[in-house]
Amino acid sequence: MDQPHIAQWNFVVSLYAKPEIKDACLALQNIGGVDIPILLAAIHASAKRSMKLERQEIMEMDRLADPLRKDFIRPLRALRTALKNATPQVKDSAPQTLRAKILEAELCAEREQLVLLAHYIESQSQRAGNSDINATVELVCDFYFEKKHACDEEIRQLGPSLRVFSQAVSTLI
Repeated sequence: MDQPHIAQWNFVVSLYAKPEIKDACLALQNIGGVDIPILLAAIHASAKRSMKLERQEIMEMDRLADPLRKDFIRPLRALRTALKNATPQVKDSAPQTLRAKILEAELCAEREQLVLLAHYIESQSQRAGNSDINATVELVCDFYFEKKHACDEEIRQLGPSLRVFSQAVSTLI
């Protein structure tokens, strides 16, 4: 991994470590169907590379990420969630150890997705412009809300989740 990919990873990890960001990401993912690695990669491109992404670029990022997401990330997440829901009464630590290993594999797949996205963003980096974190978050979320055909009530419910990113990013720049 060369420097831009390491810088992206460090930014994403630092941003996600903020409790309000983790909660917002989980809400956007679970309710709105938002691909969080794409959202975080887009925020990085906007905040650190001054890129103004367009819908077409989000569509291309989604297309590039789809095989990893479909074949690895979603199945691992579903397995981890099923294991969590199936074993709350089990006092043995074996299911929790297995769940932790599945989470580790899921995070590894998401990191690979971020590397793939970093390559794409790097290939587009000549398109620097006037970037805005809020506009970037809205662009990515709107793409997934439309893709999921989310209803107005679901989107209104996610409104507070959209607003936390700009403030959190400002602490990292």
